[in-house]
Amino acid sequence: MNNLISVIIVNYNGADYIGESIESVINQTYTNWEIIVLDNNSSDHSVEIIKRYPSVKLIESKINLGFAKGNNMAIREASGTYFALLNNDATAEVFWLESMAKILDHNDEYGSCGCKIISYYEQNLLDSTGLLISPSGMSRARGRNESIHDYNTSEPILIPSGCAAMYRKKALDEVGLFDEDFFCYCEDTDLGFRLQIAGWKCFYVSEAVVFHRYSSTSGKYSLFKTYLVERNHYWFVIKNYPISLVLMNPIHTIRLNFN
Repeated sequence: MNNLISVIIVNYNGADYIGESIESVINQTYTNWEIIVLDNNSSDHSVEIIKRYPSVKLIESKINLGFAKGNNMAIREASGTYFALLNNDATAEVFWLESMAKILDHNDEYGSCGCKIISYYEQNLLDSTGLLISPSGMSRARGRNESIHDYNTSEPILIPSGCAAMYRKKALDEVGLFDEDFFCYCEDTDLGFRLQIAGWKCFYVSEAVVFHRYSSTSGKYSLFKTYLVERNHYWFVIKNYPISLVLMNPIHTIRLNFN
């Protein structure tokens, strides 16, 4: 099959790496794609760089919409059967789209695919191979800082990382897009969890590889990121957990912080 894949990149002040990200998509072995870049009112020269690529559809927002709303706006302009999300600070190896599309083409029960995300700076270490959720509702990257050789088996997982993932349009039509109240962080956890509840499975494709500059946009240890992660962690729990787990959340959170 040769379904159209809409590749969505949300950019904010990514002049140092957005060109590399776009070119990694252009050079894919899978050629039936469209690239949509949503720029979140960047103050650097990102837009000038993006405009150098005539194959890219650029949407310029007058304000910073965040990751969730930015992706949603771009997805609404997309025409693909599948939506592939790629962070502006990530670059994909050439088989990235082809490897994930094969899984969705031949397995109707899968609503999304995750991939092997490797640290751009320490390429012997993983950034993520999907997301896990603790009883407290806090999500964490599966395989973070482990060897790139430890996750060579493709297999079902819970949730893909929004850094680099593929979603089936039909699945998102059913459960909805990202919750824009999250702004950024944990919105991929929320969407993946909703897909699972609705019966859509997720598959980790080890052959689909991306290199990621972790937290280049918001800063690895920024107060902005810390606030959003903590706030959105609780919002995810309130939205999705049964009342019994919501009431137990303070206990699980304390246990997590002291383990």
